[in-house]
Amino acid sequence: MVPYNLEARMWVDYLKQKFPNGTTVAILEADNDFGKAYEYWFKKFIAGSNIKIVDTEKHDPAAPNVTNQMTTLGNSKAEVAIG
Repeated sequence: MVPYNLEARMWVDYLKQKFPNGTTVAILEADNDFGKAYEYWFKKFIAGSNIKIVDTEKHDPAAPNVTNQMTTLGNSKAEVAIG
């Protein structure tokens, strides 16, 4: 498993390269320590950039599906979804 901060950094580096003028992001986040750490590092790495988080939906990792959260994220009109 990739460390949380490294995965978040890889995503941010990719988004900066792919969208040099910035982009909007919707995040599907596990409602546990992993999700909290991932969100912390992602926000830290996008600070000062034109990458904006427009919605974050938390989910129970033991839930049978994430249909409601994905519907909400889809309605956010974000250009990128990360989960």
